[in-house]
Amino acid sequence: MDKLLKGIETLIEWFSMLKIIASPLLAGGLLGLFTFLYNPGLPGIIAFAVCALAGLLIGIWLVTRIKRKQNAVEFNARIHASPDINEAIKTSKDHPPST
Repeated sequence: MDKLLKGIETLIEWFSMLKIIASPLLAGGLLGLFTFLYNPGLPGIIAFAVCALAGLLIGIWLVTRIKRKQNAVEFNARIHASPDINEAIKTSKDHPPST
C-alpha cells in the first residue's frame, strides 16, 4: 500500500511539473505558429521550431528553479489559491444575509 501511495504521489508531482512546462511551451509554440503563418516556408518552419524549443527550455528551467525551493505540487497549489474568495466565503458564513 505504501508503494502505491508513493507511486501516486510521484505521478501527481510529474503532472504538476508538466503543467509548469506547458505554459512557456504553449506560448513559444503560438509565437512560432504566428511567425510561420506570417512567413510560410522553410524560414517559418525554422522560426516555429526555434520558438517552440525556446519555450520548452524556459519551461524546464522554471521547473528546475521551482524544484530547488519547493515541491511542484505546492507551487501549483499556491499559484491557484484564491485567499480573497476563501475570505469572502468565510465572511458570508459568519454573517448570513438578512431576509
